[in-house]
Amino acid sequence: MKQFLYKAKNRNGILKQGLIEAKSDLHAIEMLSQDGLLPLEVESSRAQGPWWQREVQLFGGSAVSNKDLLSVFVPLAALLKHKFPLPEALKFVEAQSTSKRLSNALSSIRRQVENGLSLEEAIKQSDHVFPDQITNSLAIGEKSNSMAETVDQIAIDLAAKIRMQGRIKTAMVYPSILLMMSILVLCLIVFYLTPALVPVFETAGKSPPRLLSVMNGFRSIALESGTLIALVLACVALLAFLLRRSITNMVDPLVRRLPLIGSLLEKQRSQRFCNSLSTLIVAGASVPEAISKIAESEKDQRVQSQLIEVRDLLEAGSDIPTAFNRLEFLDQLTTSLVAAGSASGNLVEMLNAARQNLEGQTNAALDRVIGLLTPAITLVVGGLVATLILTTLGAILDLNDIAI
Repeated sequence: MKQFLYKAKNRNGILKQGLIEAKSDLHAIEMLSQDGLLPLEVESSRAQGPWWQREVQLFGGSAVSNKDLLSVFVPLAALLKHKFPLPEALKFVEAQSTSKRLSNALSSIRRQVENGLSLEEAIKQSDHVFPDQITNSLAIGEKSNSMAETVDQIAIDLAAKIRMQGRIKTAMVYPSILLMMSILVLCLIVFYLTPALVPVFETAGKSPPRLLSVMNGFRSIALESGTLIALVLACVALLAFLLRRSITNMVDPLVRRLPLIGSLLEKQRSQRFCNSLSTLIVAGASVPEAISKIAESEKDQRVQSQLIEVRDLLEAGSDIPTAFNRLEFLDQLTTSLVAAGSASGNLVEMLNAARQNLEGQTNAALDRVIGLLTPAITLVVGGLVATLILTTLGAILDLNDIAI
């Protein structure tokens, strides 16, 4: 059991503060609520540990990450389940949030709600920290009076995304380190070994090996025009960033045709679709309305057109299994689970089952991709370095008339 410092108000509005033992901050909130208190702040009584005990983030994230969002939606779901008013619940999670941008947005949303605006209008006037899917789900959940269930489903979806992101980051650590070390070795060969070897050949009156000459030429260009090259690369990177959506639309179909990577990306897309659809249905949206909301936030024009076609078919009276067959990215098992859920009236449960199945398949596909990527990088870079060394060594031995 951990100890937590808390501030809370009782039914008479009197401020209480003290220490409570609980398994987690969420458990502490539930215990205080059961005692008839309204939690205002709950934080661990332990100070932040030394740097080696803190979480290390090897990869950068956005201003508001899924982890920051999850830390808000988990306690928010618990408070709403215990019938806390929405403004009070928002005030609590606002105080608990570790993201300044998210905390400011929640404060703005809470004030707008207290002034009489709907949650949807308040979110639209905030800093747009919530993804479209979450915003749409909250808006529908508010209209259907199912906020607690909607927020809980959003938390489940965020947790699934964080698990997948964690697996990808963990799996890419070793290949990234291997690639960086390989680049470092190549830089040492080009910028330090090459200038030491070229004069040896020139002194002996012989031409250096072609590969050594190429590396020496690359070194000269890099040293003489390094600033210009860096400026050009920066301009190319900026242009690629500005045109990222167009570039993605052009490259995405090609990438999805690759044997392993294409299958992995399709499974991830199917998983996101099941997450979004189940969340919107739990919020109170009809299936056509949910499909329409998913289509609005879809960036791939090909998939967006398929979603719009499915929505039109459903609105025209088609059944769900027939309409969903038009979604090319859904596999046969997912389509069958959706059909079973539609027939039995348990569509959300079947979508969650499909999501879990796709998560397992995605993990297996990711393991296969990383399992092949690591030795491939090792062979390519190792072969390149070995070629450079053997070519240079052979030329030196020939230069000194040593027979191998």
